Amino acid sequence: MRTIFSFLLCTGLLIGLVACNSQPAATEQAAETNDARFEEDMEEAAEALTKAFGLNSKILTVSQMATDQTSLSPELQTLVQQMQTDHQQVEQQLKDFAGKHNIELPSTMNYDDNSDVGQLRAASPEEFSDGFTELLDDTSEEFTEALADLEDEGGDVDAEIATFVQQLLPKLQAHEEQIDQLEDAM
Repeated sequence: MRTIFSFLLCTGLLIGLVACNSQPAATEQAAETNDARFEEDMEEAAEALTKAFGLNSKILTVSQMATDQTSLSPELQTLVQQMQTDHQQVEQQLKDFAGKHNIELPSTMNYDDNSDVGQLRAASPEEFSDGFTELLDDTSEEFTEALADLEDEGGDVDAEIATFVQQLLPKLQAHEEQIDQLEDAM
């Protein structure tokens, strides 16, 4: 019995240690790789793209969580479905763009984003709607800011970056407006 308990305890600690260490490592590894590849302006553009990709992943994750919630209003459910569709497309566009420009993206969300998602996951059904809307609003704003940074930093280096961002922004800004309207109605 003691051996089984010791084994389970060690296994749990090992999994916890690996999980805690793996989250920031993916983002840090992508940043380090990009830093080594690029000059200053493109390096900053790569950092902005990496941040935008992580935030998009966070939006996709919380939107997926929301599909399992029965406590959401019909308006919020419609927005969640639209955001999932749009952000899956954005994810592919970000991956394609990063691949074309030899920019490495993180393979997992960073620790802070996982922490936010974990708090939302622990919320009761009654708390989920408010927490989800607030997290989605904050993350959507950060995402739009990261894309603006990408345009600012990379637009001078590569006109294609500015065009890419300008294609994404209208849809994302529309999401922000919809989220703000739903928050006002709650």
